[in-house]
Amino acid sequence: MCNLDKELLYSYADETIEELEKIFVEEHLKYCTQCQDELREIRDFDRKLEELNYDDITVPDRLSIISELVVENFTSEIEKEQVSVKYNNYKEGLKVIREIAKEGYRQIYENPYGKKVEERLSKYSNVIKKQAKKICRKKLSKTRIVNTKFMKKLKVV
Repeated sequence: MCNLDKELLYSYADETIEELEKIFVEEHLKYCTQCQDELREIRDFDRKLEELNYDDITVPDRLSIISELVVENFTSEIEKEQVSVKYNNYKEGLKVIREIAKEGYRQIYENPYGKKVEERLSKYSNVIKKQAKKICRKKLSKTRIVNTKFMKKLKVV
């Protein structure tokens, strides 16, 4: 009966073994026929696994349904996370735009060309606001959560 840790043989066969352990296992294999046989079996098994044609394997419907449910659940969690991040980014973006607009309006009244500046600033802030809203709507429309009552109450879409 050999006392060599079998995990070392598996690591050696997979070539995931540390260099020092590799030297130890190679020396051990020179003298231990039991471990030589074990290593041969491991390599044969690995070769047979590689030769398997996975296209011939049929997945039971129940397993397929379970895997679909797991994937759906996972993606819905990600979508929830992404929607909240996108909505928060949208809100923060609007706050920045409002602050810029406020500062711009303050500058207008101190400027002799105030009327022209006011028209331009109003025009460009509306363009930016429309673009930001359009981008958010487009991104959110790609998610499944977009048609929920919660999102409609938020008036995001």
